[in-house]
Amino acid sequence: IIAGVGLHPWWLADGHCGFVEVNLLCEVAAQERYIGEVGLDFSARFAGSEPLQIQALNRLCDALVQHPLTGRVISIHAVRSAGAVLDVLESHGLLIPNPDSPVIIFHWFSGTSDELVRARNAGCYFSVNERMLASKRGREYARQIPLDRLLLETDSPAEPNTETSAQSLIRSLARTSMRIASLKNCDAKRIESVVLANAHSVFDLR
Repeated sequence: IIAGVGLHPWWLADGHCGFVEVNLLCEVAAQERYIGEVGLDFSARFAGSEPLQIQALNRLCDALVQHPLTGRVISIHAVRSAGAVLDVLESHGLLIPNPDSPVIIFHWFSGTSDELVRARNAGCYFSVNERMLASKRGREYARQIPLDRLLLETDSPAEPNTETSAQSLIRSLARTSMRIASLKNCDAKRIESVVLANAHSVFDLR
C-alpha cells in the first residue's frame, strides 16, 4: 500500500475544503512523491466552482515545480475537464520529458477522443476499472490505450466507510484484465504481466 496526499476537486466544489486545505496540500505535497487524487471536475452539479478548482490545481502545480522530486506520481481526476487539466500541467512544464517530470496518471479517463490522443501523446498513463468498461466509450478508450501506458484500478471504496476485502479487489482487477484482453485481442495473462511491469516502473517497486 502506497499512501498519497491529495485534495479531491469534489471537496473544493462542495465547500468541504477551502484555501486553508489548499495551503496545507501544497505544503505537504512539496515533500511527497505520491500525489492524488487531484484535478478538476466540471460536471453540472459543480457549476460555478470551476475558478476555485483551477486556482487550487495551479497552486499545487506551482508547489510541485518549485520542489521537484524524482519519481513523483500524480493521479488525476478529470471529468469534463481533461483539456483544462492538460492546459494547467502544460503551462507549468509538467508534461515536458525530463528526469524530474512527474508521471501523470489519468484515473478513469472520460474526456473526448481528441483529449485522449493529446494525453497519450504527452506520455500520460491511464488507469482503468470495471465501471469504466461498462460504457461503450470507456471500452473503446481502453482498446486505444497503449499497453505500455496501461494501469488497472478498482476506484474503491465507492463511498466513505464502505467495507470491502482484498479478495474482492483482486477479483475486480482480474475481471478488468480479462475484459481489456478481450478488447485488445490478447491473453489476459499478458495484460496482467504488462500492467505489473508498468506499476513497477511508475512506482519504483522492487
